[in-house]
Amino acid sequence: MDPLLKLVDVLQDESVSTDNKLRQICNQTQLAIPRANRVSLWNFNNTKTEIVCLMCFDKTSNEYSSQQVLTQVDFPQYFEKILEEQVIMASDARRYSATKCFNESYFEPLNIHSLLDFVIHKDFQPSGILCCESVNTKVTWKSDDVETLRMLSTMTSYFFD
Repeated sequence: MDPLLKLVDVLQDESVSTDNKLRQICNQTQLAIPRANRVSLWNFNNTKTEIVCLMCFDKTSNEYSSQQVLTQVDFPQYFEKILEEQVIMASDARRYSATKCFNESYFEPLNIHSLLDFVIHKDFQPSGILCCESVNTKVTWKSDDVETLRMLSTMTSYFFD
């Protein structure tokens, strides 16, 4: 089944637990954007000064994690760019101006080289971020990847009710 259709089915199914919905958002995003081998879903706090990881799927280890917190105080360039542009497409994330702030604390320990993020909106306000990362290698994101992530982010926004 197409990952986009599968995600719609899962998010509409009231019998699926919140945890499983979060896992499926990450899984189906990874299937739709296969060069992203690490996918995470983040939630903004009310003041947009921090994001909390609701779920992260690392395909290389087949593991899930959550609860990591990133703050605007620690990563001001990233927060400014993602809130202003709504999308970050950094094929070389370690050198990209808005994401190189993650090098020491995040990218290097996890061996992340590329990042593609898209803001999720609820009631026309940023509510979260759907994040795709490439571990172990740089990838050149394509416009199709951005469009697919935009659609997935829109579908995921319905989950933020």
